[in-house]
Amino acid sequence: GLERGATGEPTQHLVGHLSPRDAGRFLSERLRRGGEPAIPAEIRDRIAADSGGYPLYLDLAVSRYLQLAGAGAQPGPEDFRGGFPALVTRLLRDLGTEERRLLRVLSLLDSFDADMAARIAGLPSEMVAIRLTHRTFVDLDERAPFPYAIHRLLRQEVRLTDAGPDAFSADDWARYARRAFDELGARYREASGTGDRATVISTLNQALRLADEFRLDPGWCVDAAYSFIGDSLWESSLRPLVATPATTPAAALARTLLAIVDRQADRRESARVLGEVLD
Repeated sequence: GLERGATGEPTQHLVGHLSPRDAGRFLSERLRRGGEPAIPAEIRDRIAADSGGYPLYLDLAVSRYLQLAGAGAQPGPEDFRGGFPALVTRLLRDLGTEERRLLRVLSLLDSFDADMAARIAGLPSEMVAIRLTHRTFVDLDERAPFPYAIHRLLRQEVRLTDAGPDAFSADDWARYARRAFDELGARYREASGTGDRATVISTLNQALRLADEFRLDPGWCVDAAYSFIGDSLWESSLRPLVATPATTPAAALARTLLAIVDRQADRRESARVLGEVLD
């Protein structure tokens, strides 16, 4: 919910590690009941001790507390032991089967909308996706081409700590990555037809990253790349996060696009990147 584009003070600032005192204050103020902190002191102390001062951890812990209390349980400090991986594992366990599958699928994407999420996950309707977007760990930016996003650290942890009877296999991850890539291609074609540059760039950024990680043929991204440079606008928001040096066709294409985007600012670096891609 940070204000974007603000240039004057007072404004809001992203923060990193909070002190133990500030973490405790956050947890005291985040949930109130009858003017008092809703989370008991011993649970607040346990959460703050394991959080490392990460605001994301604190917020996820509050979400878990709400889930447990809403289900009629009496949360205790033992429900919050183990740091970030354990918290994410418990968060997944507390979700319903379809929501759990959807969160795993969405950990592949930088941003999404409810219809896209339902299509990629193969859900019969958008309702599960809409329900998930109301969770506190899903951010909303109404000005973005795809308005919903899950914090990058949470997405990484879902991928790394995935466990349980319905956990994704390597083949499952690859299959859903392919579905996401194809859905992004459909969105690209719609956006290209209407001249929606922001959506074109978002689909390219996400699709090239997926194609690089899962070694997919770049497919529609090649036509999209030619279209992107053909308009001679070359916005710097085109920033697909691919591995370097490039070892896949998708990464080579992404690095080439980055060289073109950056050439007006640093021609020498662009020439170096192009040489790396050709090699």
